[in-house]
Amino acid sequence: MTGESSTPRSAFAAPPSCSATPTPRSRPSAIGASVALHVYVPDVDALTAQAVAAGAELLTPPTDMSYGARQSMLRDPFGHIWIFLTPIAT
Repeated sequence: MTGESSTPRSAFAAPPSCSATPTPRSRPSAIGASVALHVYVPDVDALTAQAVAAGAELLTPPTDMSYGARQSMLRDPFGHIWIFLTPIAT
């Protein structure tokens, strides 16, 4: 991969550089997110804190929802929406 760093980094970290030419790493346009992902995780609170520390924008904090999951919503530096959920024990 030419021009790519071999150093791993968080999915929520900003890209190393941006250009005016659209690439798979470009931010979506002002019309909205290019994708919204729902991901069930073991600990929504811990993962939300980790994502925010790595540069994600917190849209909604972890909250117990009426449908039986604890959920948070974030936007990564590329504009993608991430919805993390952890089932609430009944």
